[in-house]
Amino acid sequence: HRIPAAWVEAWASERDRFDWVDFYESILGALQIPLIGESVPEVKRTLAGREIVVPVFDRHPRPTLRILRQRLRRALVMRSPALIFVDEASNILLSREHEHLKRQANTLRSIVNRADTRLLLTGAYELYELVTQSGQLARRGEVIHFRPYQQDEAEQFMLGLIALQNCMPLSRRPSLGRFADKLFEQSLGCIGHLKRILVRAMSIAMAEGKQIDDSILLHSCYPPATLERLRQEIRLGI
Repeated sequence: HRIPAAWVEAWASERDRFDWVDFYESILGALQIPLIGESVPEVKRTLAGREIVVPVFDRHPRPTLRILRQRLRRALVMRSPALIFVDEASNILLSREHEHLKRQANTLRSIVNRADTRLLLTGAYELYELVTQSGQLARRGEVIHFRPYQQDEAEQFMLGLIALQNCMPLSRRPSLGRFADKLFEQSLGCIGHLKRILVRAMSIAMAEGKQIDDSILLHSCYPPATLERLRQEIRLGI
């Protein structure tokens, strides 16, 4: 029982404008559409009394945003994905031209609406600005806030810690429960930060042939300045 879904990552652009061409190519690739780089313009023609869409082969430049958008519309109809999941979607906000960003976001939203596909964007707190760029996006979108665990939710945090502990590919898994308070403080109650700390600790332990202990965890945590910066961003975002 699989959910038909496509996962892509919104790569940060090297310029002041988000690269929508690369973004659309990534979605088409995730949908397993062939010959993306060979996409050509299309026009409507009337043949035998029927209107059909045919490709134009006499021009073959690098696919433009408009051409890729046409292919994406058809791809969503053909593949019928239930969900398109976009990670690091806050990178879309790199564009300084708000009107351009608003148009592109509305266009993408319209495309998935017509195909009955849900578009899920995940990223930093800046992503909230994208959802409120226009009335169309605001009324058709929904904001889901995954907040960090709080001090009175230590039991739930512990369950997340044990779940990650049980995923470690080690012949002898460590017992991390005794480090729960320290890991809660160092991860700011965020499971994503906790995972990063544990992956680093596991790598050090495997390289040195040791069990995860206090010293290894200490080397795996964020530096104090980094941790404080992350804490400030979380408070500001909330």
